[in-house]
Amino acid sequence: MRYYSVSVSPLGKIVRGSASCSDLISCLYALNSTEIDIFFSLYGMEEITLETLSAAAKRDKSTIHRILEKLVNAGLCFKDTMAMEQGGFRNIYYTLSPEKLVEKLTYDGKRIIDGLNSAMKQFPENFAMRTGLSTGTKSA
Repeated sequence: MRYYSVSVSPLGKIVRGSASCSDLISCLYALNSTEIDIFFSLYGMEEITLETLSAAAKRDKSTIHRILEKLVNAGLCFKDTMAMEQGGFRNIYYTLSPEKLVEKLTYDGKRIIDGLNSAMKQFPENFAMRTGLSTGTKSA
């Protein structure tokens, strides 16, 4: 008999109660494993620039730039743009403190729970409108 390894999604791990901090962040902010690895690697760096992170991660600058912008847009890190003496500019990226990260995850998690509860209340009516079929329950 052959056994196959079944990959469980971060959301599946959350539902099962076996999620790691990586799974939680991945699920809340739609990050893939590479983006999660880059996110956690930021915490070991003193000055985070596109160049230093690209070299440390051994990834293209364009890939790192996309990941950093995604992290900034998610509110998981932030950036300052600094003018350079020779002209041009350089972005410096900063992480949230571990305490602020926990606050953010808690806040965003509560917002997701509220949104999920609202969507579940509206589901029977929305399902009926979409399919013309009743779910046999009434929305609150």
